[in-house]
Amino acid sequence: MAMLCPAPGPDDPLVRGLLSVVDCNIQSLVVSGYSALFQPSSQFSGLLTSLLVIFVAIIGYRLMLGQSALRLGDLALTAAKLGIVLALTTQWSVYQRLVYDFLFYGPQAMADVMLGAVQPEGSVFRGNVFDGLQQTIDFLGGHAEGYAAQSPMAASPLLGGAGFGAFALTMSSTILLFSSLGVLLAAKIVLGLLLAIGPIFIALALFESTRSLFEGWLRAALAFAFAPLATTVLLGLALNMLEPWLLQLADMRAANDLSLAPVYGIFTLVLVFAGVSLGMIAAGGFIAAGFRLQPGAARADDASAQKSATIQTEAAQTRVAQIAAAAASLTRHEASLMLPGRESVYDRRTVIANLEAKSWLQPAGASAAPAGAQVRRRAGPRASRARRKP
Repeated sequence: MAMLCPAPGPDDPLVRGLLSVVDCNIQSLVVSGYSALFQPSSQFSGLLTSLLVIFVAIIGYRLMLGQSALRLGDLALTAAKLGIVLALTTQWSVYQRLVYDFLFYGPQAMADVMLGAVQPEGSVFRGNVFDGLQQTIDFLGGHAEGYAAQSPMAASPLLGGAGFGAFALTMSSTILLFSSLGVLLAAKIVLGLLLAIGPIFIALALFESTRSLFEGWLRAALAFAFAPLATTVLLGLALNMLEPWLLQLADMRAANDLSLAPVYGIFTLVLVFAGVSLGMIAAGGFIAAGFRLQPGAARADDASAQKSATIQTEAAQTRVAQIAAAAASLTRHEASLMLPGRESVYDRRTVIANLEAKSWLQPAGASAAPAGAQVRRRAGPRASRARRKP
């Protein structure tokens, strides 16, 4: 059963209160969802057992039918994959350490390490970046009230002056809050839902036909895990850029100066930060979309298919070689029949064709052989030797 998260107190900071409530509810969702799906009496636990039995049976049948090569490395990889899936879907401690903590708390830890090097020494916002966000929102809200107090009641904020200063500072605090904390909380909520149903997609990684669903889940989880990391780092960078303008605004308000120069600077930087946040979300999606898995089973199947294709190719090449050898033998036999001293049908056809060509090429009036006359063909070497004998 899910636990009830404590509500923030009336004096608690807004940023810290929202973060604590969202983190507590997400953790409760993931833990209770995992327990409900994989407790021994649940329906999904029986379905998982059936999937494991089917997976092992498919491997056995493929080996029996000769559709898969029996390699020690492939069997070890398959056994390791089966053990990993079984551990992640039946042991909450393993799933929490390897998946939940890595994807949910890992990006925040990486962001804290990076911000320690990004934040300059002596900065007002050095330390926790969300405490700096709370200070900035309070600062902008307080000075917006100061500009509003100096503005006429009927004056439009779009006409400039103190009214526009109050409007710009109020919009800056709102946009900064939504483009940083709002994006962070939305990414955490979606990531929490993905982690709650993660064991289902991990079990689908066993089969080739459903492995693409696991890859899609993993890409989505990586994309929404990247969003808090990038948002936290960008927020620290934005606070560093806003700090000089905030200090200038504080000095001018202390001197009762209503100049809008720092207001325009703050408003511009906040709008730029909001656009960068949107670009960061798109970049995270592109990065996660490029993630691909090449499972060992697919490699084994490809190797078996390549081996079968190689065997068929070698058999075809052997057959072609046999046919080529037979054709060469026939050619040599025909060439031996064309040797001098051997009469053949080809010799007679050649002589007759030459005589007919000569008869057509003779000029008009030349004597031609009478009709019916026999044309003597030059005797071969054997006939000449026979006539010279006494």
